[in-house]
Amino acid sequence: MRTFEDDLEAAPSCTILVIDDNPNNLAVAVEHLEGHGFNIATAKSGESGLSRAKIIQPHLILLDIMMPGMDGFETCRCLKLDAVTCDIPIIFMTALDQVADKVRGFQVGGVDYIAKPIQAEEMLARVNTHLQLYHLNKTLEKKVEERTARLSQALTSLQAAQQDLIQAEKMAALGQLTASIAHEVNTPLGVIRGANANIVAAFTASIQQLPILLKQLSDQQQEDFWALVYRALQNQPSLSTKEERQLRQQLENQLSAQGFAMADRLATQLTLLGLGPDLASYQAILRDDRCANLLQVAYNLVSQAQNTSRIQQEVDRAAKIVFALKTYSHHSESPAKSFASVTDGIDVALTIYHNQIKSGVKLIRHYAKIPDILCNPDQLTQVWVNLINNAIYAMNREGTLEIVVTQQADQVVVAITDSGCGIPAELQDQVFKPFFTTKPRGEGSGLGLDIIRRIMENHGGDIQVQSQPGRTTFVVRLPLLSLELGALPSE
Repeated sequence: MRTFEDDLEAAPSCTILVIDDNPNNLAVAVEHLEGHGFNIATAKSGESGLSRAKIIQPHLILLDIMMPGMDGFETCRCLKLDAVTCDIPIIFMTALDQVADKVRGFQVGGVDYIAKPIQAEEMLARVNTHLQLYHLNKTLEKKVEERTARLSQALTSLQAAQQDLIQAEKMAALGQLTASIAHEVNTPLGVIRGANANIVAAFTASIQQLPILLKQLSDQQQEDFWALVYRALQNQPSLSTKEERQLRQQLENQLSAQGFAMADRLATQLTLLGLGPDLASYQAILRDDRCANLLQVAYNLVSQAQNTSRIQQEVDRAAKIVFALKTYSHHSESPAKSFASVTDGIDVALTIYHNQIKSGVKLIRHYAKIPDILCNPDQLTQVWVNLINNAIYAMNREGTLEIVVTQQADQVVVAITDSGCGIPAELQDQVFKPFFTTKPRGEGSGLGLDIIRRIMENHGGDIQVQSQPGRTTFVVRLPLLSLELGALPSE
């Protein structure tokens, strides 16, 4: 077993600072201490003792109390206030034996007393004891610092591993969605390609037919023609196929009742122009012998605007898809949180799964108005993607998906419900465990819900599941730390 002497021999030679205005006391202390291998420094006043202590930073200080000018109590207090000397143990040397004096000495930071006249054996015993305590304390502090550093490094590594795991899960989900995503991007590209071809064809026909037609029309007829074109440009209703069919049939019936020949053709042209059943506004055009040609030229002009608008819509749609993918796949290097919208993150996830949802899933959304919350947006998007993916899978891509966002007291509550087969009661306690999955081999890692659970813990929230055949609801609760409540983002 190691002794104190072993520790002292293994450590550098200890330095002791003796502060006393009495030369005889200094000589006694120096004589006894130097004989036992200590390095001794001296000071004859409190002021000089403060200066020497900062310079040499001794392992221990022997301090006289009764000194002219700055006494021992004040000297000790100043030493303890200085960051350089505050940890050095101080033993008072004094002839004072009143309890009040001793209590005062301990209050200002002293660790012990040596009574005067000094007894060599007592001084050595007390000095050795407090040097041992000082040495052990420093050793302990060093070990604590080393262990804290190791724990901090381990925590950093763990956080990095968790971020890598989340990112890997993201990429795995994107891998499974590759075909769907390709379709989502190709669809607007196909529409844009077709709309562009329509514009070229309509423009070519317009520059060939329009000059000839205008020469044949009187000023009034030209005015009526352009009025029809402008009205068609301003009236572009978004009709379903069924609604278009109903409008065409209504126009055909009206035209037939008014005795127009080729009522079916005229009704089709008027429907393509987006003109309603109010035929009185353009009777002059309809009664003209060149009516079919006039409507065709008008349609060529209007269709260029229609197709341009369609191209813009599909560009916006493609941009939305790309933004959703970019947002989802983004890998944040910083764990710092920021204020973000919960519903924006949900909509990013829904955009990613738009192709699967539109094929057979009825989507119901109820979003209450809630403020932005302090969160990690990337991590929350991962939560919504995993839960929506699981819901679509559970329904085999057919059923009802309902997403409800509400505020309850100081929490944001997100409930995601699907009409799938449900989770057996005996498995509901296991779904959040790592590597647990009900999916066939190769279709699930079993990490999705475990990652969600960890993300919720990181946000001070939680997630619960309620399930029965035909209805499964995952309920996510997040603390409502918002700008409205005066919360500030932490670094």
